[in-house]
Amino acid sequence: ARGARDAKRLERDHWRYYDRWETPVVRELATWSKPGVDPTKLGEMFVPPLKAERVRESLELLQEIGLLRKEGEKWVTDDAVLSAIDVPGQVLREARTQFMLRSIEAAERLPATDRHASWAVLSASRKTLDEVFRLLDEARQNCLAEAVADPEVDGVYVVSLQAFPIARIPRDSRRRNG
Repeated sequence: ARGARDAKRLERDHWRYYDRWETPVVRELATWSKPGVDPTKLGEMFVPPLKAERVRESLELLQEIGLLRKEGEKWVTDDAVLSAIDVPGQVLREARTQFMLRSIEAAERLPATDRHASWAVLSASRKTLDEVFRLLDEARQNCLAEAVADPEVDGVYVVSLQAFPIARIPRDSRRRNG
């Protein structure tokens, strides 16, 4: 299996891949499914189920932009991992928002054994924040590497790592009390 660091970098022609949140999921499901699987069956694999028409549209798009092809009755892709490093933020915004909404739904609907959520509220300097960003990037790469090396999967998961400012500390208050 290819490593996460060998990911295919998406170019302008591929940006439509992120127009709808379900397209990356359809790609994963199709490549892991038995030969002959149809859009209705793929849609039934979603939690909650997705309409066959939406799956069909994603399959057509994936074929059109060269990220999925059919060989006989089996769906095939050449690249285990895709990289959005060259995709502008505005292109990713809608997909990111949709995945975040899915995470809220999952937190409300799924038992804790089927999901993971953790967070920390911390005060940090820019230097420390840059190190946190590096650690998050490293964790994402490690997650991708684990997934790529997995020979037998039972689901498609969204792993979301994020850090963002929630408050600003005035310059004259930047030393810890005590």
